[in-house]
Amino acid sequence: MIILYAEDDPEDVDVFCEAVKAISPKIACIIAKNGLEALSILENSVVLPDIIFLDVNMPLLDGKECLKRLKSNKEMRNIPVVMYTTSTRQNDKVSLLELGASQYIVKPNTFQELYKCLETLLKVA
Repeated sequence: MIILYAEDDPEDVDVFCEAVKAISPKIACIIAKNGLEALSILENSVVLPDIIFLDVNMPLLDGKECLKRLKSNKEMRNIPVVMYTTSTRQNDKVSLLELGASQYIVKPNTFQELYKCLETLLKVA
């Protein structure tokens, strides 16, 4: 399995990747620092990821705009996209799900919560 995770906070990236590796060392975690970098990685990839995690608030190109571009691209529109954010605003959740996000997850507060969340999600993906 290949995951693409777009996130501008290095600490969040470290914790996320640590949880993924704890679930399975066979899962590859590709990191982008923002939406533009995520799109560039995808456009230049021979193999597309099985699932994409997007932070909502990122510089250069935020998660919402990145999601719009992903869902308008024929090759990428069917990749499940999980919006992974600190935002608890219901209107953010509704609008992003309407734009085509598969899931909207508020970042867990503990490593154990993150592990359980990802374990459940990655078994489904």
